[in-house]
Order: sequence, then C-alpha cells, then structure tokens
Amino acid sequence: MNQSTNYIPSSIIDLLLEIAHNYDEEITKEELVYNLVVTQAENLAPNQVILFLDEQNPQQKILKKRLLESGFIDILINFTPSGLEALNLPGDTICFLDYEKKEKANKDNVLVLNAYFAYQPFNIKLRQLTAEQVKNLSSIVHLYHRQEHLYLAWLDTYVLQIFKLIHNKPYELSEFVEAVKDILSVSHDLNKQLYKFDLDKQNQAITFKEQLSHLSTEANFFQKVLIENTENSLTALENQLDFYESKVLQFTQNQRSSEQAWQMLEEEEKATITQLQNEIAMVFLKFSNFAQKLADTTLEITKLCRNLINFIELNLLNSQDLEWDSNRVEKALERLHADKEDKRMRLEEIMYSFEMMNWLVKRFPQAEFRNLRGFCKITTCEQLINSLEEQLQVTVKV
Repeated sequence: MNQSTNYIPSSIIDLLLEIAHNYDEEITKEELVYNLVVTQAENLAPNQVILFLDEQNPQQKILKKRLLESGFIDILINFTPSGLEALNLPGDTICFLDYEKKEKANKDNVLVLNAYFAYQPFNIKLRQLTAEQVKNLSSIVHLYHRQEHLYLAWLDTYVLQIFKLIHNKPYELSEFVEAVKDILSVSHDLNKQLYKFDLDKQNQAITFKEQLSHLSTEANFFQKVLIENTENSLTALENQLDFYESKVLQFTQNQRSSEQAWQMLEEEEKATITQLQNEIAMVFLKFSNFAQKLADTTLEITKLCRNLINFIELNLLNSQDLEWDSNRVEKALERLHADKEDKRMRLEEIMYSFEMMNWLVKRFPQAEFRNLRGFCKITTCEQLINSLEEQLQVTVKV
C-alpha cells in the first residue's frame, strides 16, 4: 500500500522528526517525509530511520519480522483503526530503526507505544497533536533511552511557563467585582421604589427581590471567600516555584536553557529536581481547584446578572414612575463580560500547561521509565518475533 504523505498531519511529522533525531541528528523534515512510505525491504532508503508498516498485510508482517531479527527496530508506535483513519496515515505501525543498536546495552529491547494516548486528548477532527503533546511523547522516548536529563529539562519548561502566566494575575477580577457592584447598586435603587407597585405587581416584586438576594449572596461569597482562598493558594504555589527556581539555577549554574547543563547534573540533583517538580504539581492542583471554582462562579454570577436584568426590563419597567439607569447597567455588563473572558482565557492557558506537565508527572513520578498497561512497555525482540510467527501461522491457515 503506497500512499503519499502529503495528508499526514504536520504535528505527526513533527513527532516523528523529534524522535528520529535520537538516531540521526542531521535528518531534516524533507528527508523524513521523503522516506515516509509503506515500504518493502528492497525499497528501504540508505540509513532510513522511520517507516510505516501496514500490519494487515502479511508481507509487511514478514518485513517487520526480518527487521526484528536484524535487531534494528528500537521503537514501535501502534495506531488503532480509528486513529489510522482519522489521521490518514499510510500504515498502522511506525517503526524507528537504530542501525547501531547491537552495540548498545538495550540491544534486545523494543519500546512499544500505543498512540491512542497521543491523539485521544485532543479533538481528533482537527487531525493534529499540539506541540506539547509531541514533546511529551518524545520525552517518554528519552526516559526509555535513559536520558532523564532531557525529560527533566522539558518539565522545567512547563514550570517556567506556569510561573510566567501566573504573573499575569488571572485570578484578579477587580473589574468584574466593580461591575457586579454597579449592577447591584442600580438594582437596590430600584428595589426601594417597589412600594409604589399595585397589588397585581407584588408577585413580580417578590421574584425580583429573591433574584436580587441570590445575586447579592453569591457576589459576597465570591469576593470574600473564593478570591481570598485563590490568592492564598497562589501564594503557596509562588513560594514553591521560587524555591524550585533557586535550586534549578544553582544546579545548572544559571544555565537552565543549556542541554549540557542538565546533562551534567549529579544523580542527587536530579532526584531533588524530580521531587520539587512533583511537589509543584501537588501544590498547583490545590490552586487549580480554587481557580476552577472561581471561573465557574464568575460564569454563574454573569448568568444571574443577565437573568436579573432581563426580568427587570420585561416585568418591572413598564411603569413611568420607576427610575432605572439602563446606560450604567449596560456598561457594567460589558465590563463584567470582558473581564470574565479575559481571565478565563488566562486561566485556561495556565491549566493547559499544568495538565500537560501533570500528564507526564503522574505517569512517571520518579523520572524513570515504567511499563504502563495499555500505553507503553519495554518488550524484547524475541517476544515480538514469537507473536508475529503466531500471527503468520494463523494467516496461512486461514
């Protein structure tokens, strides 16, 4: 099955290139794309480090068996049928070849990755992985190759990103709070006028007062409890980040952007950084709980404000005797919505960085590779060959 790679998502190409650099540092994206075809043995390009295999094809299984017997296969990335179809890949297995593997300590091992975990977290209709998902998967390969320093350095980029985003103060909703106060002020002024209502309007007045009371209670809780708790949890996170920062700069001798500086880390220093990165993840989780509650409540208060204003305009403002500063209310609504959306986007940025960091931390808490059921495992060439022989025998019988 020969198929053009023109329609393979660019993010998949980026992932393949990222991993391919483990075997050939000089390989370019153009060279990689040129060689990305489902191939027969005689069509292997010189020093080709990646190829797709269609394992529904018996001939492709035979090729895979030969490559395993040669000891060249280092990594296998498997795709489910749904992922294969959605991503338009020319094969359901990606093989990474290492021609010098026989000289290495892991010569008998093969890393098997289930790519479902790669594309499952994002909207598959977009047919793309994010840059962070690409780097996360390549970081697992670094752990497999015992390059823990590269794994830790990548987690450090998340910490830096979180630290930077937090300085934008996404929890600070002063404009939002002032806008709610304006809406409450105008509404309370209206409430004082309701004694003029006729008896047939008392039901509307009662409903209005209930909605006003509910909004006032929520706004008070939001300002006095939620914001304060979020700020306190953020202070704890900032303290943890400051301590982490001092240790990383100390261990890398102020060269944290240098791969060589991370490579020179002592084992004890790596263990300390690993522990601190895990602690940051735990402290951030507490902050994220308050931040999420803060975001949910801003949304709820916005709805309450809109419902209150709609009720007033539909049911109460048909009397010439009532005063209602509609201009002030409309401006307050605009400010409220703008501040809510601005802070929501900032919080989402922080939460995304944390989720990507935590995706790795919770799976590899000791910064060491470990087999994870259904996701990744280190197996042997012999085991894979035996499995292939069984499949080929079944195919022959059929």
